[in-house]
Amino acid sequence: MFHIRKTTPPGSLVKWINLRKAQSEESVNYDYLQNPEKEELRNKLITEQFYLCCYTQLRLLQRNTHIEHLIPRSVSIAAGRFAETVSYNNLVAAFSDDEFGARYKGDWPSDTEKSDFVKPTDKSCSERFEYTRSGLVKPADNDTSAQKTIEKLNLNHPRLVKKRRETYLNQFLTVKGGMKKKDLRNKIKFLATPENGKLPEFSFILTYLLKKKLNQ
Repeated sequence: MFHIRKTTPPGSLVKWINLRKAQSEESVNYDYLQNPEKEELRNKLITEQFYLCCYTQLRLLQRNTHIEHLIPRSVSIAAGRFAETVSYNNLVAAFSDDEFGARYKGDWPSDTEKSDFVKPTDKSCSERFEYTRSGLVKPADNDTSAQKTIEKLNLNHPRLVKKRRETYLNQFLTVKGGMKKKDLRNKIKFLATPENGKLPEFSFILTYLLKKKLNQ
């Protein structure tokens, strides 16, 4: 997981919210959001995240992106917090797959489980997970909330583990004689530099592994 620095919401969403508020508080509800506002929101979230899924770091495209609510819509609506369903700070872009990530998470966490959820908008979120060259994600320092988050998002689904492992192997183990420290530093710089607004898939995980190798 990587820290998502939230910026400003798209103007069309702000306008939509203000118009709805003039009608009633209950009408400020994501269930009523349609295009073009929803599509502009999706585009803004994708670009804000450098085209990477907030949970898995898989590449995001228009056709595979789910607008994710960090506090589930069902939880917000049940508590009468309708505006929370369109609060920009509660919205991120996630890879759409029923077997892991946002859709797998479903209605978790409830209000009583919020402390168990490590959100990608938390500044320290990236420090609470560790990654292995074999493709596994683990909690750092026996962090129980990180472990619960891994389980609820199913981040060690076999497909994800395989893809992370293969990406690491393709990036680093094909270099004859291994990578020198200078090469490692250059690769870290490359992984942190967006090209056309996009970062490489799994760039934050690869950077973690590279820095670990650099410090050996």
